[in-house]
Amino acid sequence: MAVYPALILLRESAEMRSIASSSLTVKGVDGMFERLSRFVGRRELRRLMKAVDTAVRYEVSQALRFDNLPKVFPKLTRRFWSRVELHISVITDRVFDNVVSLEDLKEFRKVEMDLARHTARLLRNTGYEHAEDLVYGLSIMIEHDLWLVEKVIKLGLDELLEKLSERALTEILEASSYLRYLGFAWISATTATLGIIKEYKVENRDTLSQWCREYAEEVDSYIDTIDTLLDDEAYEVIKKLENLEG
Repeated sequence: MAVYPALILLRESAEMRSIASSSLTVKGVDGMFERLSRFVGRRELRRLMKAVDTAVRYEVSQALRFDNLPKVFPKLTRRFWSRVELHISVITDRVFDNVVSLEDLKEFRKVEMDLARHTARLLRNTGYEHAEDLVYGLSIMIEHDLWLVEKVIKLGLDELLEKLSERALTEILEASSYLRYLGFAWISATTATLGIIKEYKVENRDTLSQWCREYAEEVDSYIDTIDTLLDDEAYEVIKKLENLEG
């Protein structure tokens, strides 16, 4: 669930900024997180929030201030995910346990979309010239998470993993790599845009924002490819074409 570190910034922003113009209050944010905790667990969400807060003070701050960002970005991305990955893994398991029907998926989608919609509104209200790059990046992270949960409901986790391993192992590994870069770039640029981090290089913030769109486009393309490979009829056609070419 790559989007949860991103959505946690909504709470941080609500606490640190005046957002009356967005009609969103800290109480309103807490209400949405309470709904989210039904699926992911209150304790697990608090632990992830603590890990993200630490990452913002270290890796995210460094990404926004260091010289030669392209050189240090991969290392900072790895460090960031090493802080939050275990917590996200636990939350992902909780989601798979609690979202077991199409009705559950409908409610889960509504919670995520409400959080994402308010986050997008905050970004746009800043007037930042690259806000739409950040909104697009967030939308792709949401799309990925909902796509994954929907596939688990439809196929079951074991069958999904088996099909991914047999049909799309390279694609899923490459998509995961881009998703990691997207998540870290998005959080870094968004903390600066929403004023959570005050001291940063404008050049770094802008570069990270533009990378968000590039990474998001790659993730979106891979989701489409993997979705095709998971479809039995489409996969059979692809295999027949490969045999003819061979």
